This record gives sequence, C-alpha cells and structure tokens, in this order.
Amino acid sequence: MGADYCAYAVIGCLVDEEKIPMKKTRVKAFKHDFPDNPEVQFHPKTGQQLYEDVEYPAFAFENDSPDVEVIKLEKYGLELFSSTDHHYTVIGVGTGKDTYSNGGDEYDFVKLPDISKIKSKVKEVLEMIGQWDEESFGLYSLLYCSY
Repeated sequence: MGADYCAYAVIGCLVDEEKIPMKKTRVKAFKHDFPDNPEVQFHPKTGQQLYEDVEYPAFAFENDSPDVEVIKLEKYGLELFSSTDHHYTVIGVGTGKDTYSNGGDEYDFVKLPDISKIKSKVKEVLEMIGQWDEESFGLYSLLYCSY
C-alpha cells in the first residue's frame, strides 16, 4: 500500500469550504416503508430509529445527491477540486491525472475552453452563496495525495 497522487489544473475561483452553506433534511436511516411521522420515530420490532436529520453542502457534487434542494454543479459544467487536507478548494473546470503507488508517467492535453464562459458560470454559482471574488478567479494547480 502506498500513497496515491492526483494533480489538477483548474480554471476557477477559490472558495472557503467552511463558508459553504449547509442544508438540513430528514432521510431514512435505513431502507423501510414507514412514513415520516413524528409520533412513530422507531421501528416497532427492531427499535431502530426510522429517520435521521443530516446536513449536506449547498452544492451537489454528484447526480445521486440526496433529496434536498442544492446547487448541482454539473448542471453548470463545474466541479469542486480540493488539495490534500483541503488547504485549497477551487470550483471551476479542470483536468487531473492520477499516479498510483506503482508509479508511471502520466500527462494530459486539454484544449482550452472559452474562459469567459467558465468565468460567467463560476460567478453565477458563487454569487448564490456570497463567495464570488473577482481577484481569485484564475488558473490553479492543485495536488491531492491520499495517504
């Protein structure tokens, strides 16, 4: 077992993950057919809690997000990229290559997209949560290491 690395080149804007709004919702604690009723909180036979309150970021990173109203980044053609330990987080358009512990040289070529369109999309999304910053829009290089 070794460390796995991924380097990303991202055109986008820095965001403060701690300031991404959270949405609360109730979800089934496990698969069952009981309605969400405050008078019946536990399974009558097993005693398991039927529903639980959970928080999700205001952004959905994947299509199979929970049934909660969120900003679906892929609808805008955007992704969230984080460096190791989330020191830097960027929302934008990017590319990345994994180099696993067995080594190997990796490279990627990506034709530059229309940067003005990317900027417009990033601005639209980040203005929704009050994190748009003209000065932080640019090209970022991020390294992620799983250890």
